[in-house]
Amino acid sequence: MKAVSPVIAQGPAYGVRLWGATLLVVGLVAGCGGGDGRLFPAESKADGVFIDAPVQGLGYRIRGWSEVSRSEDIWGRVAMSADGSRMFALSEYAIWLSTDSGASWPSNRRQSPVTGSFFNRDAGATGSVAVSADGQTIVVPQRNDSAALPLLVSVDGGETWVERPAPTSALCRTSEVSLSADGQQLYFSGKDTRSDAQLWDAGEQRDVCRYRSNDGGLSWAALTGSPAEDENRLMVSADGARLLAVGGTTASLSVDDGNTWLPLATNGEPVRDAALSAAGDVVALATAKGVELHTQSGVQVTLAGKNIEAIAGSADMRILLAAEWLGKVYRSNDGGKSWSVDVVWPPSERWKTAAVSSNGQLALVTGGLTYQSSIGRIFDDVPIYVSKLGSEMRFTDANGGYQCKAGEQVAFYLGNFALGSTDCAEAVHVYQLAGLGETPERGLRIAQLLQSLNTSGDPTQIVLPDLSAQSIDIDLGGTDEEFASAAETLLSSISSTVGSTFTLVSKADAQAHVESEIIKLPADVRGKICSLNACNNDLMTQLAAGLQQLVGGSLTGLPEGAELKLTLTSTETNGKQREDKLAIFGSQDQWQFLSPVPVSATYTVTVGDIAPQFGCTVSNASGTMIGNNINNVAVDCTLKEVLPVTLGGTATGLQPNQSVTLSNGDDSVVVDANGEFSFPSTLDAGESFSVTINGANPSNLLCSLEGGDGVAPINYDSDVFAVVEVSCEGFAAFSLGGLLTGLPAGETLALQNTDSNTGPAFALLSANGDYLFADSFTGTYQLELTSVPSGLQCQLSSQSDSPQGAQVTVDIACQGARVTGIVNGLVDGASVQLSVVNSATGAQQIDLTGTGAGLAFNSIYMPEGATYDVTVIGTSIGTTCGAVTNGSGTIGTTNITNLSLECSFDGGGGSDPAAGSVGGTVTGLDDFDSVDIEDLDNFEFINFLFNDSGQGGSFTMPSTLAPGDTYDITAQYTGLFGLTCSVTNGTGVMPAADAVPNYVNDIQVTCQ
Repeated sequence: MKAVSPVIAQGPAYGVRLWGATLLVVGLVAGCGGGDGRLFPAESKADGVFIDAPVQGLGYRIRGWSEVSRSEDIWGRVAMSADGSRMFALSEYAIWLSTDSGASWPSNRRQSPVTGSFFNRDAGATGSVAVSADGQTIVVPQRNDSAALPLLVSVDGGETWVERPAPTSALCRTSEVSLSADGQQLYFSGKDTRSDAQLWDAGEQRDVCRYRSNDGGLSWAALTGSPAEDENRLMVSADGARLLAVGGTTASLSVDDGNTWLPLATNGEPVRDAALSAAGDVVALATAKGVELHTQSGVQVTLAGKNIEAIAGSADMRILLAAEWLGKVYRSNDGGKSWSVDVVWPPSERWKTAAVSSNGQLALVTGGLTYQSSIGRIFDDVPIYVSKLGSEMRFTDANGGYQCKAGEQVAFYLGNFALGSTDCAEAVHVYQLAGLGETPERGLRIAQLLQSLNTSGDPTQIVLPDLSAQSIDIDLGGTDEEFASAAETLLSSISSTVGSTFTLVSKADAQAHVESEIIKLPADVRGKICSLNACNNDLMTQLAAGLQQLVGGSLTGLPEGAELKLTLTSTETNGKQREDKLAIFGSQDQWQFLSPVPVSATYTVTVGDIAPQFGCTVSNASGTMIGNNINNVAVDCTLKEVLPVTLGGTATGLQPNQSVTLSNGDDSVVVDANGEFSFPSTLDAGESFSVTINGANPSNLLCSLEGGDGVAPINYDSDVFAVVEVSCEGFAAFSLGGLLTGLPAGETLALQNTDSNTGPAFALLSANGDYLFADSFTGTYQLELTSVPSGLQCQLSSQSDSPQGAQVTVDIACQGARVTGIVNGLVDGASVQLSVVNSATGAQQIDLTGTGAGLAFNSIYMPEGATYDVTVIGTSIGTTCGAVTNGSGTIGTTNITNLSLECSFDGGGGSDPAAGSVGGTVTGLDDFDSVDIEDLDNFEFINFLFNDSGQGGSFTMPSTLAPGDTYDITAQYTGLFGLTCSVTNGTGVMPAADAVPNYVNDIQVTCQ
C-alpha cells in the first residue's frame, strides 16, 4: 500500500461551501485490507475477551474511512449538502454527483451538460464548486488561462444545467465561487494570471476581480471595498452577513458586505486553505506551521509544528478536519482544543481538499500522479474517501466483550493507536494481536500498556480510561530500554490529560500475569498459543511438569449478596512472583483460586476490596505449597458499627501569627497554622454541614473556602474526613511615590492616599523632586491633593488604581505664577486696599497695613497666559496712593516681580469707599490663610488672602451695585488648618445714591 501524507481537505477558502460536520476527502490510495475501515453490524455478537485479562474500555473500529469512487481524472474539489446526503466532486474534465452520501457515484465521467463535451482540456482542473445547504443549487466555474469561460449553474441538484457569463474581465481567469445557505448570494473571485513580465510589457497592474450576485448569478455587482491584492479567494457565511478573503500570507474579514475589511493577524506563512463557520465568527487557517483559529476571544495556534495543507469544519466549527502535506489526517471534535489522528492512509500526492457536513460525514481528496511521456498524460487512479463519525468507535464492555461479525476481522485501538487486528472470536489473547508464530515481545508490550493504564486496581479485570480523543503513537519494537522510555513519556502525557497517574508495569510483572492467564485457558487453546512459540520456556516447563496445586478455604460471617475480593500472592524458589485475584460472595461457604501455585512456592492470601461496613480476618493465610491442594485458609467477617466522624480539612497561605476562625453552626475552630485541622465536635452519618469564615479576614489577608458544604459520610472508623480547603493569600505590599515639579519655593502641598485595606495616610510636600509616602500599602490606592496654594494648578499622573508591582509611581506637576510687588510710603497704621483681577479666576482683594517701611504684597497663583490688572480700590484716612507701576500684563512661567506702588500720608480725609461698593472686614485668619468670598445674588467672587498675622483685613467686592440691588455674601475657608468661616450682615439692599453712606462696608467674615 502506498504511503500517505494527510493534508486537510479544502474548505470554503477555495469556494467549497461546508455545512456542518460531515467530512469528505479525496485521495490517491490503494485499497487496504485487515480490520481498518470495515463495518461490523451490531446484530452479530461475539463475547470476545482479552486473555491478558478482560479489558473494559479498549476501543475498536466498527466504521472508518472507505474508498467510495475512483476516476481516471485528477480529482479537484469536493462539497456537499448540509445533511451530507448529496456530494459533488470535480475532476479534471467532469462533474461527479452522488445522492447517497458518497456510497455510489457515476460509473463514467459526467459530460458538460451545456456543450455536450467534456470541460475544455486546455483549462486544467476546474476552480471550485459551491453548493447551497439543500444541495439543489450548484455553481461550477470553468477555468482557462487563454479565455474566459462561463459558469455552469444547476438549480435542481445537478439534473439540468445552464451557462451564465462569469462577471470578470478576460484577464481574471483563475476563479473561485462561494454560495450562501439559501443559494441566492453568490460570490465570485478571480485573479489575473499573467506573469510580472507580461504585465510590465502591457503597462498594466495585476487585476483582482471580486463580484457579488443576489440572484444566483443572473446579475452581478463589483465589491466596492478591496482586501489585500493576493486575497483572491472569497468565502461567505451561511446567512451571507460575513465574508472571508484569503490568499498569499494574509486573510481579511468583512462584516459589511465587502465595503471594508479587517486584516487577521497571521504567522506570516502562506495561507493554503481556510474554513469559515456558519455564523462567520470562527475562522480556521491552514499554514505550514499549524492551524490558526481566529475567534472573538483571540487567535489560537493549534496543531503547532504541523505542515497543514487543507482544513474544513462543521457549521459551528466544533468538528474540524486537517491534513498535513503528504502526511497525517487529524480530526478535532472540540473546536481545535484537542486532535486525534484519523486512520486514512497517506497518499503519494499531497492532500488537496476536504469537506465536513452537519451530520458527521467526512470526506477527503487528493490529486493524482501525472507523468509526461511521448504518448501524453497518464493519470493514476484517484479515489474519494468518505468517513462517517458518530459510531466510528466501540469499546469493550466490563467483561472484555465486543460486538463483531463472525468471520470478520476486528482492529483494536488504544485511543487512535492500532494495537493489531484479529479474527472475530469468542476469546482473544494479546499474543494474537502481536501475530501468532511471532516472538511474544510485542504481545508482552501490549500487556504492559494495558496493565499500566488499568484504573481498577485489579489485574484480572482491566478498566481503561476514556482514550478515544488521545493522540497515541508508540513504537512497540526496539530494545526494552527504548520501549520503556517511550512508554513512560506516553503515560505521563496521558496522565496530564486524563487526570490519573500511570506508571509502566515492568516486563516481568506483565509476563507473569499473562502466563497466569494462559494457564486458565482450555488445553486446546493454550496449546495452540504456546505451540506457536508465544510462551516462554519457563512456562512450558511448568505446564509440562504439572506440579501446581490450588489454594482455597472457607468463608463465614459475610451476608448473602455481599462481595469480598481476595488476593493470592505466590513466590517461586527462583524469586518469580505473581498475583491472582478472586471475588467471593456471602452465599459461598467454600472458595478456591483458579490459578495453581507451583510446588515449593510460598503463598499469602490477603483481603482486598470489601464493603466498608465489614471487617474480615484471614487464618492460615500463608505457607509453602505442598503436593496437595491447600483448603484450610479461613476468612471470617464481622459487621462493623457506624461511628461518628470528625469534620476537618487543610489550610494554606497563613503567615506566622496569623489565624482564621471557621464555624460550622455552633462548632468553631481557630486555624492558626498551615496544614491539617479539625473541628472539636463530631457529626453523625448523614448530618449536613456548612462551614463559613467567622468574621473578617486577618489583616492584609484574603481567605476563601472550598468544600465547605456537604453531608457527613457513613464511616466505620473514627478517622477525620477532611473535605474543607481554606486558601489564604496575603496582599502584596507596595510603596507609593513619584516626582513633584512646578511647586514654587516656600509653598507646601498636602497629599492624602486612601488605601482600600489600610485607610488614609498623609504627606506634606514642600520642595520639588522625588517624594515617597512613609507608609507602604496593600490595596487599591486613591490619591487626593487636600491643600494647594491658592490659584496653583497641580495635576496627578494617576489618581486611583490597583497596584501593578512593588513600586507605584504617581507624578505631580504644578503650574502657575503670581504677581508680587512692594508698597512704599505707608506710615505705621495706614492701610491700602488692592484689587487683583485676572482673566482666569476673577478678582482678589489684598489688604495692606503699613509699618513705616516698604511693604511686600503677593497675589494668588494664576495660570500661564492669564492677564492681570492690579489697582488701588481704597486707602485709610490721610493716605494718598498713586497708580500701580507695571500693574497689568500677562502671566508667564515665572513670577511677575516688578510691581510697585507709591503712597504718602498728608493728614487729609483719605478715600472713602466708592458709591455702590460692597465690602467689610475679615478676622481670625493666620498668615497666608485664604477664604473665598462670593456674592450669590450678583455672581461676584474674590479670593481673600491674609498675610498680616493676628490682624483683620478689609475687603471690597470687585463691582459696584446700583441703588436698590440686593446682595448675598457667603464665605468658604480654603486654607490649610480646617477653619470654619461665618458671615454677619451678609445680605441686604443697596442704599440710595444720595444716602450717607451710599455704600456698604459693615459685612463681617469671622473665621475660627
